[in-house]
Amino acid sequence: SKGLRYTMTIAFQNSVGWGSQSACSPPLVIRDPATAEEPTIQPLGDDCARISWVIPASTPSITHCEVFMRLAGTPVWQMFDSRLGHLVDTTQAVDSVLCPSSRHVCVVNDLQKGGAYEARIRFCSIVGCGGVLPGAK
Repeated sequence: SKGLRYTMTIAFQNSVGWGSQSACSPPLVIRDPATAEEPTIQPLGDDCARISWVIPASTPSITHCEVFMRLAGTPVWQMFDSRLGHLVDTTQAVDSVLCPSSRHVCVVNDLQKGGAYEARIRFCSIVGCGGVLPGAK
């Protein structure tokens, strides 16, 4: 469960029987991933941008991240689909929108020409997802 402190010991067994248990491990606390820091947006043309971010250390490890973008000043956020390379409505989001945890950058195509965009990132692990900041411009 999230927020609990876990410690572990180990013992081995062979044909004679069980050995002694080891000393306890240092405590481990399982939490949702940290809130992402503000990502960086770099224009690559009039309808394309590179979004980059820093992946924080997390226990358990981050499994994927979600990239959200919107036109500045509008209320509707869309998600980056890592398979298609462009934004999709969050209501149409499927597993393909998730960026693997090994990535810390994505290139978003098919943006509104000349539009000013905001972006935000959310990190997720096997226990849940972290929070998001308002968004980078």
